[in-house]
Amino acid sequence: MQDNFKNMNIETLGIPLTIFPYSNKSLIINWLTSSNGLTSTILNINSKNNFNKEFSLFATSKLKLLDNNNKSLHKIIECEMIEPRNDFKKCWRSTQCVSYLTYLFNHTIPEYTIDNEFYNLFEESLDLALIYGHKPYFLIWTELNFTETQGHKPKLDKCIFCGNHNTIRFSASQGGVCCNECIKKNNIYSFPLNKNTKNILNYIQESKDINNLQNLKITKKELKNIDLIVGTFMNTTYQLHPNHRNSVLTI
Repeated sequence: MQDNFKNMNIETLGIPLTIFPYSNKSLIINWLTSSNGLTSTILNINSKNNFNKEFSLFATSKLKLLDNNNKSLHKIIECEMIEPRNDFKKCWRSTQCVSYLTYLFNHTIPEYTIDNEFYNLFEESLDLALIYGHKPYFLIWTELNFTETQGHKPKLDKCIFCGNHNTIRFSASQGGVCCNECIKKNNIYSFPLNKNTKNILNYIQESKDINNLQNLKITKKELKNIDLIVGTFMNTTYQLHPNHRNSVLTI
């Protein structure tokens, strides 16, 4: 019996994506976990084993869960917060940014998908947001990094239709740059994209280390254009509600 019980336990690291009341006595917490993917738990907030102070949005906790016979909700057996990330309380801009990123991960990662890469990317994004979350380029860089992990990286080198390198437009619905002829031929909604703005966008996308962007020279107009392009691309590709990203003041 003891061995069978052990097999039902799940030990993992987890970060809450959503926390909401289920009843007057319980909470539903949806976690992104390191070894079990998206995982939903139920917590009795009136029990003597009260873990309310051991988890929080944006914080990493060490969890032991009881697998509930393959049902959708697991019971929390143990919960210990190991990385609270309390510094988000000091910067409202960073908090807005990670609130949107939490929504993005929760909205786009399929349930029961066990992929440690998504967890690592989310935890890394939270840690970087503590340092760079107030910077105007951080969200754009993080979103482009996210699209590459998801396999939806925007195509910026040549026209997605004909391969022409002389591209002056970006189509969010098609996922990349287009030449003027193909835009007209296919009657596609697109954004103007001059050579300098395209080069900056490509530089941000190809920069694996965010420190490379600290000395990036970019005008407010260029930043506004890139933010509009990337934001529209994200909302279109992942069918996001625009209000979530609009709440983040990138500029």
